[in-house]
Amino acid sequence: MNAFWLQCWLAAWVLLVGGCSLFSPSPSLPGGYLIPQREPPSTPISKRIYLVADNQLHNLYNNPIPLLRTEFANKLVQSAIRPVQLDFYGQDFLEWLVANRGRRSRFVHIGDASDFSCTGEFERFNEIMNHARKGWVMAPGNHDGYFFGNVHAEVDRGDWRAACSNAGEPMTKDGFVRFYLAALVLQKGPGYQALARHLGLDQFGPTDVEQIAPLIPAQGDWRYSGGSRGDYRFLLAVSWRIDGDHPWRSFVIQEVDLSREVSEVPVQVRAILLDTAQYEEKPALLPLSRNAGVTGEFLLDQFAIAESWIESGSHEERFWFLIGHHPFDSLTENTQKALDGLRKLARTNLYISAHTHAGQFIVHGQNTSGDNWLELNVGSILDWSLEFRPFQLLKTDDGGRLLLRSPRYTMHDWLQEFEDVPRNDEEWEAKPEDADYYLGHDDLKDLSAHDTEIRLKNVLLATHGRLLQLNPTAGDAAEEASFWPSCCTSDDLVLEEIGRIVEDRRLQKKIEFLVELNRFERERPLSDDEKRRKFRLSQALWASKYDSVHFRKPLGDDLFIIFPKE
Repeated sequence: MNAFWLQCWLAAWVLLVGGCSLFSPSPSLPGGYLIPQREPPSTPISKRIYLVADNQLHNLYNNPIPLLRTEFANKLVQSAIRPVQLDFYGQDFLEWLVANRGRRSRFVHIGDASDFSCTGEFERFNEIMNHARKGWVMAPGNHDGYFFGNVHAEVDRGDWRAACSNAGEPMTKDGFVRFYLAALVLQKGPGYQALARHLGLDQFGPTDVEQIAPLIPAQGDWRYSGGSRGDYRFLLAVSWRIDGDHPWRSFVIQEVDLSREVSEVPVQVRAILLDTAQYEEKPALLPLSRNAGVTGEFLLDQFAIAESWIESGSHEERFWFLIGHHPFDSLTENTQKALDGLRKLARTNLYISAHTHAGQFIVHGQNTSGDNWLELNVGSILDWSLEFRPFQLLKTDDGGRLLLRSPRYTMHDWLQEFEDVPRNDEEWEAKPEDADYYLGHDDLKDLSAHDTEIRLKNVLLATHGRLLQLNPTAGDAAEEASFWPSCCTSDDLVLEEIGRIVEDRRLQKKIEFLVELNRFERERPLSDDEKRRKFRLSQALWASKYDSVHFRKPLGDDLFIIFPKE
C-alpha cells in the first residue's frame, strides 16, 4: 500500500475508531415541551436507573498492530491511542460508580464495553459490572463484536489476534452474544435466574462466563412469566439469533421493566434495548462498505421481535422507551425508518443512544409536522468529561404530564465531592518531564507499530513504578508469597527490574513482565488500600482531562492555579 492510499485509508478510519457521528442540524423543540429550571411537583412512575456507556476496556498487553496503532493513526484519531494511564486506571471510574450506586439502582449500559473486542476484555468488564447488585443489562455497541469497533476481520489472519494477546480470543459478534448472555444468566434477580433455568445453566458460579458461553444455543426467545409486580423484576424478555456463518447478522434484543414496584400511579414503564450493531453485509473499511464505527443498523428479524413486544402490551397503560448504541442520525436509512416506526407504534418521544462520547439532547422531526421528538445521547464514562446519567420518569401533579428526570453527572465532580479526588499531592501527578507523563504518546515519531508499542510499554512500566513507589506493598509481606513477580521478593527488587526491562529493547520481554506486574498489582497486600484507590482514580482523572486538550493545562472549570516561584 503506497503512502497516498495509506493516508486515504487512515483518513477514512478517522470516523470509525473515534465513535463520533455527524448530526444534521436539529429543529427546535416546540413550545408545548417545557424545560423547567426546577422540578415541579410530581410522582415517580419508574425505577431510577443509571445510564452509562463507552468505557471501552482496552487490552494493554497487545502485540503490535500495523497502521491502526501508529503515530499517523494517533494524529488523526484521538482515541486510536489513549494515554497509557487512562487505559490502565480508567476502568476504576466504572467500578467506583457501579459499586457505589449499584446497591440501590440498576444499570443500563449503552454499549462499547470493550475496545479491541477480546474475550478477556469482556470478562474483566463483567467482573466490574457484577458490583451492580441490583442487576445490569446492555445494548451492544460497535466495539462489542467488531475489531477496534470497525470491522469484522478474519480472526486467524493476524491483527485481531495480535490485539488480543494475553486477553483471550478475538470476540466476533456471534461470540459477543454468547458471552453477554452468559453474563446475564450469572446475575441474581428473578429474571436472570429464570433465564438461567430456561437454558439449563443455573448450576454455574458467578465467574463462569467463559464456560457458559459455548453452551448458549444459537437462537432463543424467552420471556419472564413468574412472579408479580412486587418481585423486583427487571429483565423481562430476551431474544437472540447467532449466525456462525455470518456473525455480523447475530443480535440480541431485550425488554426491561422500569416500573416502580409500589407506585401511586399504576402504570407500566418498559424499555427495549435494540442491537444497532447487526448488519446485512460484513462491516469493512473498503470504500462504499458498511462499517460499524460510522453506521448503525438492525435487520427485519430484530425489528419483528420489537414490534411484537410493543403490540402485545397495547391494551395496557404502558410507557415505552427505545435504547440503542448508535445515534439516530448515524443509522442506515432503512433502520431509521424502522426505528421511527417502532417509536410511533410505542407512542414514545424518546430514544436513548451513546457512541458520540459527547452527551447531548438532539431534537428530531419537522417543526411544521408537530411530530418532534427527543434523543438523549449519553457521553463516555472514560473520555472527558466522564459522563453518566440517572434516569427516571415521573408524572406531574397538575395534569399528569410526563416528566423526564435525567441530570448529567460527571465523575470528576462526583469524585471531588465524595472522595476528595484528585488529591493535592505534587508527587502523585506525572509531569511533562516524567517517563510516565500522560501525553507521552502524543510525540511518537514514526509509523512503526513495533516501535510504537515499545514506547507505550515503557510508559506503562514507568506507570507501575510510580504506583509501587507511592503505594508500597505491606511491610509484613513474606518473601515467599505467591503474589511476587518471578524475578523479585521485594518492592525494591521489582523497581530495579522495571528499570532493567525499560532498557531492554525486546518487546516480548516487556509484555511478559507487564503481565506479571498486572497480576502482582491485583494480588499484593497494601500498606494503605484507601490511598491506592484514591491514587488510581486521580491518575485516571488527570489522564482523561489532559487527553481531551492534548496538553497539561488548566481547563475552564479549574478553580486554582499555583504559579512557580521566580
